[in-house]
Amino acid sequence: MGLHLPALLADPSLHESFWMQLARMPAVETQLDSDPVYAGSTRGIEQLLSDLARVWPIQSRLRILEISVGYSDVARRFVQSQSEGSLHYTLALSDETMVQRHQAELAGLPGLTLARLDADWNVHSDAGLPQSYDVVVLRHCLNLAAQPQQVLEKLRRQIVPGGLLVVAERHADLSADFIEGLRPHWWHAPVQQDEAADAPLSSLTSPADWEIFLTRAGFADIESVSEPDAAARAAYLLLARHAAEAQHSLLPTGPTRRWLLWFDDASALMTEHLRACLIAQGQEVDCTTDLERVLHNGSDQVVYLRGSSASVDAAGLYVSELLDVLPSLMRSTRVPRLWVMTQGGALAQDLPAHYQHKPAQAALWGAMRVAMNEFPDLQITLVDMDSGADRQEGAVRLCQELLAPDGVNEILLSGQARLALRWQACEQLATAASQASEPTRFRLDFKVPGQLRNLQWFAMAPQPLADDQIEVRTLAAGLNFRDVMYLMGLLPDEAVENGFAGASLGLEFAGVVTRVGAAVTDLQVGEEVMGFGSACFASHIVTRRDAVARKPAHWSFESAATVPTVFFTVYYALCHLADLAEGERVLIHGGAGGVGIAAIQLARHLGAEVFATAGSEEKRDFVRLLGADHVFDSRSLDFVDDIMAATGGEGVDVVLNSLAGEAVRRNFSVLKPFGRFLELGKRDFFENTPIGLRPFKDNISYFGIDADQLLTGRPRLAARLFTELMALFAEGVLAPLPYRSFTVPHIVDAFRTMQQARHIGKVVVTLDQTPARVEASGAAQPLLQADATWLVTGGLSGFGLASARWLAQQGVRSLVLVSRRGAATPGAAEAIAELQAQGTRVHAAACDISDRSALTALIDEIGHTLPPLKGVLHAAMVIDDRLIPKLDPEAIEAVLRPKLQGAWHLHEATAALPLEHFVLYSSITTSIGNPGQANYVAANAGLESLAGLRRRQGLPAISIGWGPIADSGYLTRNTAVRDALEQRLGRPPLTTRQALDTLGRILAAGGPNDTLAAANFEWPTLARLLAPATRFAALDAARVMSTDDQNDSDFRSMVTGKSGAEIHQLVSQQVAREVSAILGVSEERIGHEQALHDLGLDSLMAVELAMGLERRVGVQLPVMMLNDAPTIAKVAAKITARLGGEDAPEEAPGSDTLVEDFIRKHGEEVSADDRASMSAETQRMKAQGARLTP
Repeated sequence: MGLHLPALLADPSLHESFWMQLARMPAVETQLDSDPVYAGSTRGIEQLLSDLARVWPIQSRLRILEISVGYSDVARRFVQSQSEGSLHYTLALSDETMVQRHQAELAGLPGLTLARLDADWNVHSDAGLPQSYDVVVLRHCLNLAAQPQQVLEKLRRQIVPGGLLVVAERHADLSADFIEGLRPHWWHAPVQQDEAADAPLSSLTSPADWEIFLTRAGFADIESVSEPDAAARAAYLLLARHAAEAQHSLLPTGPTRRWLLWFDDASALMTEHLRACLIAQGQEVDCTTDLERVLHNGSDQVVYLRGSSASVDAAGLYVSELLDVLPSLMRSTRVPRLWVMTQGGALAQDLPAHYQHKPAQAALWGAMRVAMNEFPDLQITLVDMDSGADRQEGAVRLCQELLAPDGVNEILLSGQARLALRWQACEQLATAASQASEPTRFRLDFKVPGQLRNLQWFAMAPQPLADDQIEVRTLAAGLNFRDVMYLMGLLPDEAVENGFAGASLGLEFAGVVTRVGAAVTDLQVGEEVMGFGSACFASHIVTRRDAVARKPAHWSFESAATVPTVFFTVYYALCHLADLAEGERVLIHGGAGGVGIAAIQLARHLGAEVFATAGSEEKRDFVRLLGADHVFDSRSLDFVDDIMAATGGEGVDVVLNSLAGEAVRRNFSVLKPFGRFLELGKRDFFENTPIGLRPFKDNISYFGIDADQLLTGRPRLAARLFTELMALFAEGVLAPLPYRSFTVPHIVDAFRTMQQARHIGKVVVTLDQTPARVEASGAAQPLLQADATWLVTGGLSGFGLASARWLAQQGVRSLVLVSRRGAATPGAAEAIAELQAQGTRVHAAACDISDRSALTALIDEIGHTLPPLKGVLHAAMVIDDRLIPKLDPEAIEAVLRPKLQGAWHLHEATAALPLEHFVLYSSITTSIGNPGQANYVAANAGLESLAGLRRRQGLPAISIGWGPIADSGYLTRNTAVRDALEQRLGRPPLTTRQALDTLGRILAAGGPNDTLAAANFEWPTLARLLAPATRFAALDAARVMSTDDQNDSDFRSMVTGKSGAEIHQLVSQQVAREVSAILGVSEERIGHEQALHDLGLDSLMAVELAMGLERRVGVQLPVMMLNDAPTIAKVAAKITARLGGEDAPEEAPGSDTLVEDFIRKHGEEVSADDRASMSAETQRMKAQGARLTP
């Protein structure tokens, strides 16, 4: 800004337009979360909200409105730290671009709503917003209000009585006013009328002034909070309360409704309290235990409160009773809404520690999941309460749910909170190592190159140390363009495999020494170091001692991480290779980047005349401020003529190049005789880009530089240069780079920022956090005792038998295989002989496991005659699929008896035994509520609850909800059902091998989950067949992203038989989704005829777009086409043509035309020989079958 100050002072009309340019700078956009000035107030807001949430009444959701002037990460961090269903957080922004960015990054985060703030300070959102808020947070935005008191009065009306207003502001100072003062209406008259001022006052003012506005607006208990010993320019917080007492009573009741409470003896007291509560709110209430009154009552709300004390043996009675009444409710004149209240029936993980699982209640919960899909008009809502909760308090909380539903249809009211149940994808199985007391070790990597969102965190084990190595706990790592190119697949392995870092991400770091090798005597554990390593985006790295230096004590770890690669590269290039001398001229490309800033510092120290380029006006201003003598535009080849003009036609002595393509050739034309060309780029090397030998006739020297290889190829030289370099820092000659830091959760944002060049200086990732998700690098096979016995129910046929075979393969040498017919089961003799041939002792037992006494006798027999029983695998089942209107009590009991009652009897019979594994085979249908399987889902829901119950009792248990398995069991006998399931699930069923491999990983992991689901399905396909349910919210929010996993055959199947127009529409949707994900802009904001370059698409992003589209639709597009003013419509038309749509072009352009078009756009001085060579090459490619596309 300083360079433009004279013009801005001379012409105030420039202020607003110049401010708009500044506001789009990354440093300004993110200052609330990145500028240290705001750090204290940000931490204060987060701590305040966390403390408030911790003591908030459990019967109420905390409603928060945050209005922010810029990018806000507070909302994401706070919402992610709270349980779902406990709050409603609204983030309102006035800048439309900022709203779109937040929508792209935070879409699908439960509990968060993004809203727009208009000029009158009204909050708007397409999603529903609360009528009032418990807390309103104004983050550095109140100073922008033309009439602050009116704004505060309006906000006070949106805050509940007793609610809290948090105002974050900062003191006026020169640095803030220097920039913000360009805003319209920034300067104003004094707040107090008797206050005199010689000049207009800043919109930033003192807490005392804001207290005046707050008091006038009707706020009370105003308190100012600032950092201890904070400088005068620091930010501060103002806390104010709506001048009325807080009221945490029932929410507004709305219209009067007729309620029917259907109860039994166990719920009579709760029902009485609930009835009184509803009546107090003006509701009409009837209570009954009589089924006939339920069928003919005519209420518009029915609440089922029965079965809370039912045993497992009685589970079928209550499931049958409730399912039987559903068709009758549907035939009512007015279809009522059905509420089902359970105690201990919720199907979820991570339930409160005191939670008491009740399998019979869980069976009811499971059956209702099916009913939600078969009878969506009943709007079934499941509410579970702690069985030990106070009845009166519980009735009040249940009354609130009934009177103020928010759309959540699976709710747990625990002693601590209101929890909304959500189904989430399990990205990985936690390994036993990850459960150890030692902090998780992790590293960043990817499985498939091409897209930034392919980045993943992987678990890593401690590595052995060589004598000359050290281990470092990494606290910061520098991101380099090489990392982005490697992730994008633009660098082959040969480009990195010979370097010090190897084929990994990250090659520089700063951290603390945690171990040293035997030969390392000059470094101690606990010392702070910086240097080079492999895979530096990791919690720990192992590297050579001579590749690190001590970190200066006054440097932060982030500052230290900016130094190694760029300064070492520049020092090696300019001092060692080019021998840059005083008075020589050096051209430094990319002067605002990390290498450029370092090179300008060093060149000025050496006394050289500095010529530099940068890609934007903002960056060119920055380079001028760094001290460059001449600054040019790197995105135009005009720099060549400009440099020659500036040097009187002489040129420069040294070129430090990072540009690619035609710019490389043009660089040679500005080199003087005996000039040195220092090539830092990689792409032209591996694309074998020709440059011609003619420039070298003038004693030009060309150096291809890869400092990464220097560390490996010439370690002594590298160590000497690094020591010399650090000495310059010690002398104060050089200084670390400016940087923009990102935390572990924002790793993709870091790579995106580097890719888009939206930074000045260096991008640094801090690594002091553990990732929320760490994928196991590999899972060991489970260690099952050979001298132990496993009991497998359903073990003589189907998937149960396949599981028994797998157990034998894992080393189990004693199996008890149970079925109702035992050895008489068809095929049993052959299976037993096969297992015995493998050295496994097999006992085939005929036992009805729903018979408690018979099963107990079998367990006793095993204890006396076989090796100790260490494992139980319950695979027995009966399937009797029917829609709910066709179900009768017999069909329900027939399914529940072997599955649920059998599992319960196994639990009772083995509870005193030292089992190591208790495996229950459930079904994915329990999670989705598969229509037509209410009895089967109920039984499996009971199993999942039993697993949780056993875990609470300190007993081993895992319930696995298997998806369809194609080649064993039921589906092998019912191919029509198998084919129908494949169509409904969108993917083929699991194979037995896939399922059992998964079983092995689960048993080996020994993680905290008592229930997991394992199935192969395509959620967008499956979701179309299910009624909306809030437990699927996370998957629904990710449905757009789920298409990332869609392969070309999926898409081609989707468009088969469709017209060209239909294909074009589908393709356009896919292109828009991919562009939205890459640019961070919502699909709605991208016009299909809008040039993508205008939205910020650059060449690297075009590569990512091409790869992403190939993955989505199976069509390869030339990146060149995406660099030629593409629009969604143009790209979709090309893809449609290749897919065989009706609008496919009749004839592709010839190779000569393509070459000439390329030259016209990209090659101003391509020689005739080069033109002929390029034309011949394209003709050869075409003859080999390549399709040529402009």
